Amino acid sequence: MLARQAQILQHIAQATANPYWPTRLVATASAESNVVAPGATYRAELGLVSYYPADKLKMHMTCNGQPVPIGSDGIGQASFRAPTRPGPATWTGAIRLNQNGRDTTFKVTVPYRVARR
Repeated sequence: MLARQAQILQHIAQATANPYWPTRLVATASAESNVVAPGATYRAELGLVSYYPADKLKMHMTCNGQPVPIGSDGIGQASFRAPTRPGPATWTGAIRLNQNGRDTTFKVTVPYRVARR
């Protein structure tokens, strides 16, 4: 659904000859798995859903308050050591950028489960 919304907004931008048509930006996270073994490394991609070119946004990303490296595609590669105790857990990602002259922070909280091996 979000991809379709982005396509529609892109079409409107092309029709109005404005390549940077304002759109709603949404923080998103995609994990390799939502189950992780105690003490194992949890890995996820953290990103901003939008059709804006990533280099125009000058984003800064964090995972649980720690900086996240951002690729040239605008996707952050979040990773951290999972808790050693099995059970439900969450991690928090944040994306900070200056949007239309205003500092904006998008946050996402992602649930996952620590499971025994």
